[in-house]
Amino acid sequence: MLARLSPLLFALYLSCLILPSSLGCSSEDVMTCAEASSVLAACDSPDRAGCGDDDEAASRILTCSGSEKADLLGNGVPGDSCFWNWQCKGDSNYSCNHGNCFRENTEGNLCDRGDDADCLPELFCADDLTVPEDIDGICSATEAPVAPALYAETVRQFEELDFEANAISLVRIIIASALNELNGDDKMRRAFHAKKHACVQGDFEVLADIPSDLRVGPVFSAAQRFPTWVRFSNGTILMGADEDSIVQGLALKLMGVEGEKVLPGENATATTQDFLMINLPATPTTNANEFVEFAQAQFDGTLALGAYMLTHPRVALRALDLTGGKDVVSVRYEDFWAGGAYRLGERAMKYSAAPCQGVSAPLGASGDDYLRADLSNALANADVCYDFFIQVQVDPIKQSIEDSSSVWSPTEAPAVHVARLTIPQGNLESEQALAAEAACDEFGFSPWHSATEYRPLGNVNRARRAAYDASQSQRGSGSEPLAP
Repeated sequence: MLARLSPLLFALYLSCLILPSSLGCSSEDVMTCAEASSVLAACDSPDRAGCGDDDEAASRILTCSGSEKADLLGNGVPGDSCFWNWQCKGDSNYSCNHGNCFRENTEGNLCDRGDDADCLPELFCADDLTVPEDIDGICSATEAPVAPALYAETVRQFEELDFEANAISLVRIIIASALNELNGDDKMRRAFHAKKHACVQGDFEVLADIPSDLRVGPVFSAAQRFPTWVRFSNGTILMGADEDSIVQGLALKLMGVEGEKVLPGENATATTQDFLMINLPATPTTNANEFVEFAQAQFDGTLALGAYMLTHPRVALRALDLTGGKDVVSVRYEDFWAGGAYRLGERAMKYSAAPCQGVSAPLGASGDDYLRADLSNALANADVCYDFFIQVQVDPIKQSIEDSSSVWSPTEAPAVHVARLTIPQGNLESEQALAAEAACDEFGFSPWHSATEYRPLGNVNRARRAAYDASQSQRGSGSEPLAP
């Protein structure tokens, strides 16, 4: 299994075994991570003995995670919560101001709207309207609110460094899950959507009567059909009982899609277009840093997740609003939405899928894998289908591109029916279907497997490029398939 680790991470793993004092492993000569954590957990003031930024425990904890994340809650990058400087990344350009980690605040970086001192002297901390739900601001040359342009991204300085750190954090989760056989074996799986319910073949039919202004790119330009791989999955880090996962995923890989691709390396061979969705209209986190923190807390267990929620009340309230009372009885009943915004030619869109009319009632499946059982029972008797919709951005603040917690209300940005996905009736448990499913599950599904006309937009989607590449590298998934 270790042969599947990247050379860098394999070296880090071995060095932890051979040289425990590096990477925050225990050592007789150095305060252990557990000891440092214990000291800092008891701190209620930076003036208390052992709690200062320069004391041994604070210095030690910066190396304990083996990453640029700092404290027990996984904080440490701009926008993360903090109480002291040692909770922010170990870099002179980072400090803890007003409960959040900030970078050296040149133009375009985060700041606390209540304090212009968070920005360089010639700058102001203006309200950041690109992320409407965020109480923070952005360092700007004027005090005028920073409003996004219609269809436009607002790229932060240095965000690529955060994306790389986030990707490494997710790879650590993959490796830890495999090393500790948390999913029952040592197989490398996806950081999220680890458990598939099914991976089947379907047909994506673009309708003939869609509005002319939506006829953009190689998929929607004309009435046509694309053979499609369809993966149903849970939305959690670890495999487990279906009832443990409210979040469900629907991933489509359309085949035979010609045209220029976003990733230059795919132009010569790839003829695919991926559409990835979950059964929530938005995420409880506003950006990639928040999302990875949230994921790490989930992976670390109930106590860590509880601590995260206490220190991130806005995320907790959004999560409650999005999932409160939700009960997944069948993936055939679920609506699915894109997790971010995408290009539609020169405009910005979100896409979604909803069950076609006349969905049959749940068939009483039970057990840890009841969602697969229900789908299998349904497909034995009839086709399963979803209608596919597009929303076009009409207001850059109400339909935020950078804020992944932004719900695009269909009353403000109407959802237009443009296609239909049909999964034909068949035996999900036949030898042929199981062989196809095994092949399908090895594919890499990514929003960046895309035609240029549908390029991913926004902070989280930009972060997903590095994260999905890292995940696919660890799992050893190959090039894009040529045919279903």
